[in-house]
Amino acid sequence: MGPVEDRAEVRYTDAANLGKAVEGADAVFLWDFFSTALRDVWPQADRLRWVHVAAAGVDTLLFEELRSSSVVVTNARGVFDRPIAEYVLGAVLAHAKDSRRSLELQHARRWQHRETTLVAGTTALVVGTGAIGRETARLLRAVGMEVRGAGRRARAADPDFGTVVASADLAEHAGWADHLVVVAPLTPATRGLVDRTVLAAMK
Repeated sequence: MGPVEDRAEVRYTDAANLGKAVEGADAVFLWDFFSTALRDVWPQADRLRWVHVAAAGVDTLLFEELRSSSVVVTNARGVFDRPIAEYVLGAVLAHAKDSRRSLELQHARRWQHRETTLVAGTTALVVGTGAIGRETARLLRAVGMEVRGAGRRARAADPDFGTVVASADLAEHAGWADHLVVVAPLTPATRGLVDRTVLAAMK
């Protein structure tokens, strides 16, 4: 298969010019998934049948007119599982190894002996038991961390998390974790999930 330009008329645009570009368009590929430009030009989307978002989350995009229309919305589910899991592992390692201070010392051309901590044996509670959460759990377990999940329903013997606690009881379990990893989708049920009670319960 050749480039998409060989099979369809393709228009490239920015948010400021989306109104003109969306007229007569059958599909929109939305790269800036935080943009609200499509909502602003919705009346001009006279032929739109499909919107694809280059992200796993679609919460910013789903305005009421789009929800109630027949336009199909797809996302990049699965694309970010490993990259986000690696990012989380990198953040855990950077914290344990005090990488920020190491970089500061390196830039200052200073050698200073310091002790850092191991990640093996530490604990992580991964809030969100979807594909990204599962890939994150697998990577954290691979370096010797004890991992639990937090999801809609509590359960035992999960293949990736072992124990899954109910997200509604997050404040009761947050104190167990050395690391609290939030990868749940933003929905009405998860908005504000990590509140002052949860923060106060953390180590």
